[in-house]
Parts: sequence; C-alpha cells; structure tokens
Amino acid sequence: MPPPPANLILKRSVRGTLADGDPGAYPYTRDGRFVLTGEVVVGSLHSVPHVWDMKGADTVRGRSPKLRFTVPGPWQAQYFLPGRDRPVLLAHRWTEDTDEHAFRVWDLGGDGPPVAGAEIPVRSAPSVRTAVSGDGRLLVVGNSSDPTAAIWDLSDPLRPVRRAVIPVTASAEPESMVFMGPRALATVEGEGRGRGLDLRLWDLSDPARPFRVPEPLKGAATARAAYVHSLRLLLTDGDAQTARLYDLRDIRHPKSVGTLPAASGGYTPVGGGLLATTLQDGTVRFYDIRDPRHPVLRHAQRLDREVTAITPDLEGGRVLTAEPYRVWDVAADGSWRMPAFATLQGVRSVDLLPGRTPFMTVVADARSSDRGPEYTYLLDRDPQKVYDRLCATHPLGVEPDQWKALFPQLDYRPSC
Repeated sequence: MPPPPANLILKRSVRGTLADGDPGAYPYTRDGRFVLTGEVVVGSLHSVPHVWDMKGADTVRGRSPKLRFTVPGPWQAQYFLPGRDRPVLLAHRWTEDTDEHAFRVWDLGGDGPPVAGAEIPVRSAPSVRTAVSGDGRLLVVGNSSDPTAAIWDLSDPLRPVRRAVIPVTASAEPESMVFMGPRALATVEGEGRGRGLDLRLWDLSDPARPFRVPEPLKGAATARAAYVHSLRLLLTDGDAQTARLYDLRDIRHPKSVGTLPAASGGYTPVGGGLLATTLQDGTVRFYDIRDPRHPVLRHAQRLDREVTAITPDLEGGRVLTAEPYRVWDVAADGSWRMPAFATLQGVRSVDLLPGRTPFMTVVADARSSDRGPEYTYLLDRDPQKVYDRLCATHPLGVEPDQWKALFPQLDYRPSC
C-alpha cells in the first residue's frame, strides 16, 4: 500500500516556539484561542514575539492559525496575564548596556489593533524577575542586585499603579518569587551555597500594606515546590523521597501538616483534590488530600520508567508526562487510562492547549530536525477526525488477498 501524498501530513505550524512564563502564567490564553511564540532572529539574542489566533485553524482541512499581532521591538513578550476575561499580554523591554527596564501590557480583546498600556519602569541589573497573581491583578517585580521588590496593581492593566515595595533577598533565580493564591506571595530567603533555602510568606490582601509573616518556612526552598490552589496547600521537598505539606488557609499562620512519599519534585496536583506523586522506580501514586492531615491513597500505577514531570491540562481530562512525552486520558477516579493516548518521540517540548482548541503543540528536537528555522507544530487530539478525513480524501486500503496473506487469523475488514 503506497504512503499518502506529502500534502496529507495532517499538521500545521506557526513560526517560533512557545515562550516560558512565570508559575501559573502561560503562553496561551485560558480559552486556548491565542498562542504566543518567539521566533529566533539569526545573529541576535532577542526573538520576535508573535501572537497567533487559533480560531478557525483546522489541521485536517489544512487551515493554519492566523497571525494576530507581532510585538514591536525591542519588546519581548512574557506571557498572557492569567485569570483575565480578555487576552492581555505582558511584555518586557531592556535597553542594553543600561539599567533601564520596562514592562507593559497589550490588550488584544478588541476587533482592532491591540491597545498598549502605560509602561512600568524598572531600574535593575540585566536580570529581572517577576511573579504574577493567579487572577492577573498583581505583578511583583524584583531583580538580582536590589534587595527589594515592587508590587504593581494591574486591576486596570492599561494603567498600572505601584502600591508598595517589600524587602526580599536579591536573586537571579526566575522562580524565587511565586504567588500562593491570588493574594499570598512567597519569596526565597536566606542564601546557602548560592541558593535560597527558606520561604518567606507575604499577605497581599491589601497590596498597599503588605504583611510579612514573621517566621519563614525553614528549608522549604531547597528544591521544587507545588501549590494546590483549591486546597490552599503547599508541598515542598522533604527528606529521603518525601514531600512536606503546609496548610496555608490562614496565610499569616501556616501549619506543617505531614509528609508523603515522593521523589524530589515528584508531586503535582491533578485536580479533584488528588495529588499525583512519583517515585524513582516509575510508580505513580494518587492521594486524596482534601484532608491534608490524613491523606488517603486512592490508587497506584507502575509505569515502565520514572516520570520526571506531570502537567495536567487546564480542564483535567488529560495529563502530559515526561520523558518521553506521553499523553494520558484521565478516568473518572483520577487514574490514567492505559495505554497512553499518545507517545511523542523526538520532540523537545509539548503543550496541551486548553479550552475548545483541539490541538497539542509540539516543538521538534533539534537533533531530529534540519536545524533550520524553528516551528511549533499543531497536532489534532481527535484521531477519529483525522481518520475520517483521510478516508474521505484518499481511501487507501488493503485488498482482500493481501489481507489474507498478512493477517490470516483475522477476518477481512476494509481500512475505510
């Protein structure tokens, strides 16, 4: 049976690769309509940020996403503000060989050109770090040399207002500040061998009067941490393949509530009050942590290798694991249906787009590409739609005689 013609490769692409955002912020809107990529410019340290409109894109029918906006240089787009009803893009600009930085947003919610907001000026060493609240209404900006960070109110994203300045440990680590819910901030504090060790909590319920929690969480910043928004629960690395749990329902009085078995960083909230923990032998355990003082092991699965990363989609219907990248359907009880829905080899990154967007985005590994311009490919997550389209346009199949020779134990069945 001859292969399908080259023009039937059922994938579309956009220029560039998806950007990395702060924890809780993404290079796509929460409805999946707009996607942000950065296109590398040969001979430059900067990329060209593009925003693509996925509405109307269809890999099966050959319709590509439309370019909605190219961020003007020298601005570098960061991510879309989370939790907003409108697509609002945050961007950063640095004047090279100076300490002058700026942030601003573009509102892409109208039918006309995007609307630029007022600039947020920052004086800093070359490295700046940011944290954005889950509702997209607070932005905290710090840097690697100044032991302070500024709190900006983005309630009106086009007219940001600086509310306060807080003392922090200067750091170049991008995740040394992170929000724990809409109005609680955690900053890494105390340096040990170049890395922060403790987490300092801040109550930003009134961003003009931030409250510094007196006692930091000792040793809570030695490695990775995860926050369960629905339960206001913090998980950090413990000793000997364990994770420590902290109850942050009263942010001014955090409480240590126990431990769970997990490899370093091997714990991820997967929705429904469930926490997935991983061990180095490939075991994935699912705990019900709605009562964090008494976690209940609901079920466990043994995979063929250690899982190093777990990323649930925003709807909770599928989950992405690495490496290799695998996509799993999630059962009603939170377990993963075996075998995996898809295994993606030879790729550098994968994202499951949210909302009604039926795509996953894939960036090929440089070793498996021609090392030319980088593209982000769209793969349709509905194999039945792809199958139906192929059968309608090029109904290839195996003739009965050939079928009998290849599959004598099976009754003949046409491919389409």
